[in-house]
Amino acid sequence: MLRRRQYQDLSKFIMRSEHLAKTMPLMELVEQMIQSNNLRVAGQWLRDFQLQDKQDLVNRYIDGLVADSQLTLAMTSSTELVSHFGLGACASKWNPGNLVQLMVQQKQYTPALKYVQEYSLQERFPPVALVKGLIAGKEYLVACRHIKLYRLHDQIDGNELVAKMVLARQWSAVRKACKEYDVAELDAEVFVREILAARDFAEAEKYLGELGLFNEKTFVKAYRTKKKEAKAAREAGEEKKDDEKLGDEKLGDEKLGDEKLGEEENVKPPPIVMDMLEAMVAANQLRRALFLVLRYGLTGTFEPESLVRAMIEAKQYHYALKMMKDLKIEERFEGDKESIEQGQNELAKDFRALLAKRKATSVDWAMMRAKEGSLM
Repeated sequence: MLRRRQYQDLSKFIMRSEHLAKTMPLMELVEQMIQSNNLRVAGQWLRDFQLQDKQDLVNRYIDGLVADSQLTLAMTSSTELVSHFGLGACASKWNPGNLVQLMVQQKQYTPALKYVQEYSLQERFPPVALVKGLIAGKEYLVACRHIKLYRLHDQIDGNELVAKMVLARQWSAVRKACKEYDVAELDAEVFVREILAARDFAEAEKYLGELGLFNEKTFVKAYRTKKKEAKAAREAGEEKKDDEKLGDEKLGDEKLGDEKLGEEENVKPPPIVMDMLEAMVAANQLRRALFLVLRYGLTGTFEPESLVRAMIEAKQYHYALKMMKDLKIEERFEGDKESIEQGQNELAKDFRALLAKRKATSVDWAMMRAKEGSLM
């Protein structure tokens, strides 16, 4: 086990045997682990075999952790193993201030801030400087948490920080920073429009509801209620027309089609929802756009037939054919069937060519590896 450096297995045997515990050169073995950079097991042996009183050995173990940039582990190990760590009587060259200094030098600002607070080192390491380091490293949400913890709202521009998070498209972080950490005021509509500008439509839909800009369930319920009322009124009007024997007189504009009900009855979503649908269409997110158009009863503004034609132009043939069938408008696209079939065949051909190219590339790599293996 020693030759193979199976230290963990060896430690189990030693702990089970009182004789081995007395005869094995534990300190020498731990020294070997440190020199071979097997630091995790070395620390475990120091604890398991209660070697904390061997402070020279402990210091060399901490030296190894520092050299390996494992500064957080060095801090926790020092807390546990170094005598009087963090106190004036500490005899070790490693103390909280020295380790935090190394963390700052290596830009490990998150653990540095933790230990600055734990060991009251704010005067030596001003938190505002460390938080600015987090911002420079694009750890924006962590920075927000420490802004609130150290009450740095007056020293760091929260609006500028949120703007950086928006540019990085960290949408959930923006909301949390404003709602939980109070770094800035969140203008819900401006925020959602930023998401729309980034064409992240799924997130835009999510935050429309979460930020109270659009209650989809209430809107759809109101729309369906209006549709039922309009249908009942239309049927009642037709019955009255028959009873009064009005002959061929038509209801004209008073007869509302279900597909236009949402707009004609003034059951409209807010403008930002209409803008989102327009952005979806412009970005060729046509399947989702059409689904929402039908759900919200907005076919007067966004004609389904036009959206299906846009799907064909965008080579989204599968969705186009499905929507033709679902909307029962297949006869309107009789003249497009040949071009759709031709487009599908071209896409299938391109896909097969791509697969063949990938397969050839993988074969070339396999042959190259085989040649390298034969040369060795």
